[in-house]
Amino acid sequence: MTHLVLAVTDMKTKLQHGFTLLETIIYMALFGLLLSGLLASMWPFLRGADMVSAKVVVESESAFAIRKINTILASSTAAITIPVSGNSGNVLTLTAYNGDTFTIATSGRAFTVQKNAGTAVPFTADRVDVTMFTVKQVAPANGFPRFIEYSFILGGVPYGPIRKYFIF
Repeated sequence: MTHLVLAVTDMKTKLQHGFTLLETIIYMALFGLLLSGLLASMWPFLRGADMVSAKVVVESESAFAIRKINTILASSTAAITIPVSGNSGNVLTLTAYNGDTFTIATSGRAFTVQKNAGTAVPFTADRVDVTMFTVKQVAPANGFPRFIEYSFILGGVPYGPIRKYFIF
């Protein structure tokens, strides 16, 4: 009979290994509190990363727009028809060395370039808005050569005035 009692008590002690339901619920609640505290402390870093990412997009788009406009200006001859010398406007039309005519303007939210009266093609991304583009042609004076001066606002950030001198 003593063997049977020992066997039953051995089975009870072997079956009681592990966690009870109440202990598991408590551990899950503590783990949830730990995760919520971690998320609350990491939230400012995640928001900051989004803001940095948006700034990088605006800066890279503006650098690309400046390079594109300067490349078109560098390929031009003396024939810059719009704006007329001494005036300013929001469209730049010029003739390249090979005879192609380029028009740079804003259309909607983007910079566009049009070649030889073809279709205007945007060259900035949809993620940023171009809200202003001003270009001015200045005639040579006081020993300074003729130049084009342009400025724009991209993604709420003003750029310019940027000058491109022409020495012919």
